[in-house]
Amino acid sequence: MLLKLENISKTFTAHGSTIKAVNGVSLSLAVGESLALVGGSGCGKTTLARIIMGLEKPDTGSILLNGRPLGRDQKEQRDFCRKVRMVFQDPFASLDPRYTVRHILAEALCLEPRRTRVEEERLMKQVLSQVLLAQDILRRYPHEFSGGERQRIAIARALMTAPLLIILDEAVSSLDVLVQQEILALLAALSQKNGVTYLFISHNLRAAQMLCSKIAVMQDGRLVECEPTARIMAAPGHEYTKALVSAALTYRVRDKEQDEHNIL
Repeated sequence: MLLKLENISKTFTAHGSTIKAVNGVSLSLAVGESLALVGGSGCGKTTLARIIMGLEKPDTGSILLNGRPLGRDQKEQRDFCRKVRMVFQDPFASLDPRYTVRHILAEALCLEPRRTRVEEERLMKQVLSQVLLAQDILRRYPHEFSGGERQRIAIARALMTAPLLIILDEAVSSLDVLVQQEILALLAALSQKNGVTYLFISHNLRAAQMLCSKIAVMQDGRLVECEPTARIMAAPGHEYTKALVSAALTYRVRDKEQDEHNIL
């Protein structure tokens, strides 16, 4: 088991109100598995991701990586950041516009043992090839790329340290439908080739179905269902999951009808 969350809870207080963002969530993720964490806006899935990354501290619970509790001293945090990487929702905001692609990728190696310039160059070109980008883009800036290309650069940055786990926080939601499909296909191919494990956070059940072998459903901070993808889509058990599946199927029918209309 690569990642294990046990009884994670997190409460926020604002303007005199208390919000239980995450409420007793326990979850496990096996090596090489792609797990989707789905639910509506405000259900707690991004807060859970931030807790895993150490950006938020849980009120209760523990996190284990490769069977070991996660400490947060400087050395352990550095090692964790090499093993677990994150790809964010907006590729226009997650890449510094002042930096070239070379600088962006090189930054990911700051926690790695030092390499020569030639070794860094070789690794960068290898990773760019994996995400299907030309190797001559290293001197270019983020504004010179499309949204889909920027997200490929963000994925390349995550791959630079050969991570065990990549957390994808709504990583395709800001892209148009065709580009979403391209990025999801790329992620699936990288998982098969490199054996990387994904935690795919999304409100889009259809995108989760394309990439992940297992789906966990959150509602109001709680984990209400966690099953293999095929079982979730065919026979959801929880009422909220049934509503999500029904909505996904409805949109699929509408998309098909629109495609047929466009052909005619």
